[in-house]
Amino acid sequence: MASGLARQLLVASRTREQAAALAADLQDMRQATHAPTRPQACDVAGLGGCEAVVIAARASFTNTHRADVRMGGATANTSLVTGLATLLRGFEGTVLVVTNPVDLMTRLFAQASGCHRVFGIGSNLDSSAIATFSPTTSAQTLSVCEVM
Repeated sequence: MASGLARQLLVASRTREQAAALAADLQDMRQATHAPTRPQACDVAGLGGCEAVVIAARASFTNTHRADVRMGGATANTSLVTGLATLLRGFEGTVLVVTNPVDLMTRLFAQASGCHRVFGIGSNLDSSAIATFSPTTSAQTLSVCEVM
């Protein structure tokens, strides 16, 4: 925000009230830093005209997986990411996914949305975790995206 790369920052969340609260927090930061970017609450449909969208969604869940903790996040976040992808289907801007597990959610979002510029950020740790699994576990983990 402080860099001034964008004139406006749209914030969508689970509810309009939550988006408004997040936008208000960003407005406080804007005033403190004298940033030119104006935060504004919106719903997901309002993001269609943006140049870039950051997906930082997390479903509410308690991870009960002991052997493969990534699967807890994948199982919980799959429907949330798929729903967002459906709402943003055909989006022509850039999409950055930071929802965990990043590598799986990025692929899922790209497949479900049809968007061409989808990138995951923060997947180095996720990728190294996959490398430690057996080939059977890795195949099962990656099949989450294939189901959709």
